[in-house]
Amino acid sequence: MLIRLQKYDVKMIYTPGKFMFTADKKESFDTQKNTEIQAYVDMIVASLPASSDRVEQMKRETAADQTMPKQQAEQLMPPPAHTRPYYKVGVDLFDCNGKSHIVVIDYYSNYPEVATLPTTSSKAVITYLTSVFARHGVTSELYSDNGLQFSSSEFRSFTNDWGFQHNTSSPNYPRSNGLAESLVKIVKGLMKKAHDGKEDFLKNLMIYRSAPLQNGLSPAQMLMGRRIRTNLPIHEDLLTPRGTLPGLKTTEESIGSLSKPSNVIIHLRKQKYNADYDLSAKEGADTLAFVSLLEEKLLPALVFTLWVLLTNWEQWTWRWNTENITFPLNFLLPNRIHNQQLERLRLVRGDPTLEPGDQLEKELYQDVLECMTLLSHCLGLHKVFFRDSPSSLDAYVFGHLAPLLKVKLPNGKLLQHLNSQDNLRHYCTNGLVLYFPSEGGGKFPGVSVHLDDSDFDNEPHKQRNQILSFLFAMGSMLGIFMGIASIQHV
Repeated sequence: MLIRLQKYDVKMIYTPGKFMFTADKKESFDTQKNTEIQAYVDMIVASLPASSDRVEQMKRETAADQTMPKQQAEQLMPPPAHTRPYYKVGVDLFDCNGKSHIVVIDYYSNYPEVATLPTTSSKAVITYLTSVFARHGVTSELYSDNGLQFSSSEFRSFTNDWGFQHNTSSPNYPRSNGLAESLVKIVKGLMKKAHDGKEDFLKNLMIYRSAPLQNGLSPAQMLMGRRIRTNLPIHEDLLTPRGTLPGLKTTEESIGSLSKPSNVIIHLRKQKYNADYDLSAKEGADTLAFVSLLEEKLLPALVFTLWVLLTNWEQWTWRWNTENITFPLNFLLPNRIHNQQLERLRLVRGDPTLEPGDQLEKELYQDVLECMTLLSHCLGLHKVFFRDSPSSLDAYVFGHLAPLLKVKLPNGKLLQHLNSQDNLRHYCTNGLVLYFPSEGGGKFPGVSVHLDDSDFDNEPHKQRNQILSFLFAMGSMLGIFMGIASIQHV
């Protein structure tokens, strides 16, 4: 470039920054310019006071010299990633369509704020920034160029009063504020498009804010935690914020707070808050194997006993649910759950036409006996399955077997299988006394052991429920009657 300028008489004139316009694209040298530069280089090489052999030697030595500095562009360092909106924002001024504008860009979400300024003074810039901070909160760091608006004493006082750090780009390298510079080009394009096509610039800006970025989220989603409503149809649920609250706060700065259950569990395990932390690899494998065995053999039998077996369903499960579920759901939910559990049992057994019967009951209880025998053999004479303290397997086994001791079912074959294993029965009884002392010798919460008509006479709010039941029945009958009348009329 300096060689090309030698044939010109250059006159330097200072121009304020607000009157300078940055080209949208970098200039590229065409073939003619490259030819001119090569001609100047060849002219200088030809005028060197050296022979051709000496010039060739100089070229070879120069190319082989490892210590000679090469003119290479320094690699740009990307700004550090931030974990929350409005931690760092970039600000830039630009002119378009004969007016001065300001743009504020959030480095986390790329959400732009654009406004027209009456003047480019520090006072006008400060007034607009205060309105932005009032909407989104005060930033921790503000990045701008070295314009007079940002280097004045008035702006320094503004940064101190509002409590944020102000950093500027290099005076000789304004491209370091690249995010704001790139957004200026985008906003200029939106403004020119709106001006030429007589469109609404704010509507175009709204579309840009709602357009997905490379991560699949729009700037509005990353800033507000929700989508914004545009002219395009959108479901109402997507317009509601879906932020997550921290489920666990830690004192470690590198971790902060955790909201996902999986991350909470992993963190607690690292802190040794884990019932299986001291288990060996074999014991851990046995835990997984027994849990799978319980889900395959014991759980289907429990579902069948409580929700499918007719005698237990009619005399205990249905009556207990109608007592403890509020009206009118107590007439709807038990039957719905009953049908769902029957479909679940059909799915587990792999038979979509499966119906309750003696053969199914025999097969399920045979699996239960096999499962309890293996559990009894593993437990032996110990108080817990592994080591000296309960593990997750103890919680799983106790949660499936202990309720059988508290619920007095009309058909008690499942309880008989449990009583046949003395160590398992004592294991569940000791757990009830140790962890549920108030329930150790009492009844299952809210359950009457002997179900007769006198138990329902003591039902709370009996009179209110009877009146509501009568009204509900009358409404149903009236609806049926009106339906029949309308059919006859048609």
